[in-house]
Amino acid sequence: MKRNYFIILVLVCSFYTYTSSAAVPNAEGLFRNPNNQDLTGNFVKVRLLLEELPSSAVSENEEGENSLRPKKKFMKYIFSIDKDRRVKLIQIEYVGEKMRDWEISNMSYFPNIFSNLQKDSNYSRVSFYSQLMMFALNDSRGMSIFLKKINSDYELNRRIMNKEKVRLFKRYKNYLVKINKNKDLRKKLISPFHPIDDEKGLKLKEILSSRTYKETEKVNLIRNGGKFYWSLGLDKAKALFENKTHRIKSFSIDTGRGHLEYEFGQFISLDGVHELPQNIYFRALDEKKYRISFLSYKNFASKLKKGRIRRRYKNWRKRWKNAKEKKVNRDLMTTTDVRLISPYNERKIFLY
Repeated sequence: MKRNYFIILVLVCSFYTYTSSAAVPNAEGLFRNPNNQDLTGNFVKVRLLLEELPSSAVSENEEGENSLRPKKKFMKYIFSIDKDRRVKLIQIEYVGEKMRDWEISNMSYFPNIFSNLQKDSNYSRVSFYSQLMMFALNDSRGMSIFLKKINSDYELNRRIMNKEKVRLFKRYKNYLVKINKNKDLRKKLISPFHPIDDEKGLKLKEILSSRTYKETEKVNLIRNGGKFYWSLGLDKAKALFENKTHRIKSFSIDTGRGHLEYEFGQFISLDGVHELPQNIYFRALDEKKYRISFLSYKNFASKLKKGRIRRRYKNWRKRWKNAKEKKVNRDLMTTTDVRLISPYNERKIFLY
């Protein structure tokens, strides 16, 4: 029942925000992939291809013809979103595009991915996982962690909310809770949205017509190439978003250790509902260039209860172990060169 009150509160707040002068988006909201549909299940599975693109500075004579071929990693990510909004993650890396069990080269489990990002000092890695959750989960918390590490002028939504408006909606929520518990109170209590005093009525209209978030100079509408975009300008970060859909187009940041640069391709739907960029091109701090290509996306609800993703991880490890044993046996039947047998490892790593 409390959830119903919260939904009503959000809808009312959203209506008054939309009808007021809150047309300028805020930074945290832009990094939620806001044009995407809301998730309906507590699990998300994403498959993608990560390619390290060849450097034009490397000649064929230096490295051979294989130097021009991109180095590929096929990745599978399984996210679990708990009721407390904690996000757990299984990461599986494959050496083959068919992503068969015997092609697994690494597998990791992270019981709280945001905790990992908070502690991590590898900016390329934090940025990668933050953007992955931005697109897969409509979650900006990772991007907020990343941006706050470097930009002192990045403000979270809770820091720029209109406190007077928040207090009004909290009073309305308490009013709904009380009259639901005791119907007789409906005649005795006065709704915060229907004051009987004219002065209070004018104050109510003033609060409801005010912005839910304080105005910011960090987000501005600009014209670029005949089109309008929302431009985010922080002390050490820049980003560009489409005017109407708020789809991100580019993002760059000066980490103090070098620059990270991203370009986002056309947005597509891989499940007929949710959208994400087909390709992401980026340059890491080591100047290496990469391309991320999303291959599949699935949002679903788990039938299991407690420990559901942990149980999935254990099952995956069993499948991996069995597949590796079969692979080694097959290799022993076909070769006597030990160096060619089962070149996979079990180190718990991120991508970089």
